Amino acid sequence: MFGKVNEVPQTHFSRWCVGWWTPICGHSASKRPAPRDEVRGRRRPASMGDAMVPASLGQNPKILVVTLRRIGDALLTTPLIRSLRRAWPDASIDALVFSNTVGILKGNPDIDHIIPMAPRPSVWESLALMTQLRKRYDLAISTQSGDRPTAFALIAGRSHAGIFSDDGRIGSAWKRWMLHVTAPAVAIHSAPMFRYKRWTKDGWRALAAKLRERGLDVVAISAPDPQERAYLDDVWQGVAAVREARWPQTVSLLQGARAYVGPDTSVSHLAAATGCPTIVLFGPMDPRLWGPWPVGGLDRPWAARGTVQRRGNVWVVQNPLPCLPCTFEGCERHIASYSRCLDELTPAQVMVAVDEALAKTRMGSAAVGE
Repeated sequence: MFGKVNEVPQTHFSRWCVGWWTPICGHSASKRPAPRDEVRGRRRPASMGDAMVPASLGQNPKILVVTLRRIGDALLTTPLIRSLRRAWPDASIDALVFSNTVGILKGNPDIDHIIPMAPRPSVWESLALMTQLRKRYDLAISTQSGDRPTAFALIAGRSHAGIFSDDGRIGSAWKRWMLHVTAPAVAIHSAPMFRYKRWTKDGWRALAAKLRERGLDVVAISAPDPQERAYLDDVWQGVAAVREARWPQTVSLLQGARAYVGPDTSVSHLAAATGCPTIVLFGPMDPRLWGPWPVGGLDRPWAARGTVQRRGNVWVVQNPLPCLPCTFEGCERHIASYSRCLDELTPAQVMVAVDEALAKTRMGSAAVGE
């Protein structure tokens, strides 16, 4: 899969990862050591604001990246892993991920081994894995601020790093103290199956009709998940065939498509990375944080709100209500909520971006993701 992608997809989260690791990967301009706590007389954990001595892990170091969340979160750690590979080309780099996200990282040339973990492990399964990983790595990195990924980084690494929620709670304070390197937490990308990120069924069907008017075949894609497939069968019944595809097949399809249209989800980031003209429908979330990274990078940041924005091969479409982007889980602030900004987004608004994208590409098909 990864051998077919032009460049690793990068978003605000992944750019933050790269920026966070600039000092530890050996690019810091300063040689000042991390500061010491004057009261306790011990080295205080370094943060993003501290200049650091570039990390020295010796020859052929072993590095573990801990990513215990959803598929999109695992995908968005790949720029961090790429930075680690560039900093330590002779390192052995492993990734600890949930077993249902292994597919998105499989075949990544920057990763030597993927360690799968059950999404809901028993206490004994967790203890067994901790025992197996105990101090096995020169450096272990947690890419989430939760207790479990932080604990695995602390146990697995002789040196370790992670993020924390700067909320003043005791749970956040101990992570900042225990980890050798810390950075403030960022928001986590939610799964696309949630209602608050979905466009309307009528909107998708009207879009398909307009694409066919332009002589395009429409391919609706789905992951091999029963609930997702049932939802998409309802959306596309009598309109378009739903093609079930795993990650390698999805990449191949995107590379051959004339355009891709989808919501704020991991597949949209993947589409952008392949070079496919990518139209992404944004609702409550902030594109400054989660806007897909086009091939070649951003010439300027995404704006928080707009009707249609373009950066390289990516178009972000929004219904710019005054409350946008609220960054909440829909108007009712839960994962099953509606989002007025998406419910009132019209096919005509989306087609403005689609027609711009089609003008840039050859005749072919359009992939539609949900």
